[in-house]
Amino acid sequence: MSIFIPPTTAEQPDAVLTSWRAFEVEVPGLAGPTIHIAGYIGAEGCGRVTSPIEELDAANRSVVTSSGRVYQLRGAPGLNGDAEYVWAKWQRLWKTTVLADATADLLRQFDGARPPQERRHV
Repeated sequence: MSIFIPPTTAEQPDAVLTSWRAFEVEVPGLAGPTIHIAGYIGAEGCGRVTSPIEELDAANRSVVTSSGRVYQLRGAPGLNGDAEYVWAKWQRLWKTTVLADATADLLRQFDGARPPQERRHV
């Protein structure tokens, strides 16, 4: 497998990520810890790691990254093989330090935005 630069935001303003997880990381050269999502883009058949998350739309299960791209997160979290591969390569390439798995926090925010009758009962 190879790693490639994704389309520009003008070429692809939004994308759907499945088999996803969120991570809080430190990336040399970026101010402070940032949160990125690794996942799988079925329409392209490849894994991707987002740029830092800037905004969260919990009601629509989507995020806006620092590039301006909107990612909709579908399905249950968990990385498939392609997403795992790209996540591992991305970490090495950017020399990141993973501080935390932020997936559960993101899911709590999504659940909090659901109308009461649609909330999951645990």
